[in-house]
Amino acid sequence: MTLSFPAEAAPAILPHDVAEKAPFAMLDDILAAFHIPAGSAAAAQVSDTLSRCQAPPNVVAGEVIKSCTTSLKATVQSAIRMLGADHAGGVWAAASELPRAGLPR
Repeated sequence: MTLSFPAEAAPAILPHDVAEKAPFAMLDDILAAFHIPAGSAAAAQVSDTLSRCQAPPNVVAGEVIKSCTTSLKATVQSAIRMLGADHAGGVWAAASELPRAGLPR
């Protein structure tokens, strides 16, 4: 499984309850929800991310399944599904607390 994060900065991971309420389908709604000015560099990054997430998997590059997640919980759930272990007892995970500075790249 390949995870892709921007090289310039580690992405912020939203809490699951915030991510569930965010409008991640329409660019204008996303910009408004997060108070991002249209035409800014941040708006361009959001637009690029949204277009990549809405595009079909790139089969030529070996991408069979595609998942764009908005929270850590959704990322874990997506990984479990990709591993084919979304039934009880299929995957065991161990984790420590997240560092206050956020996740490393």
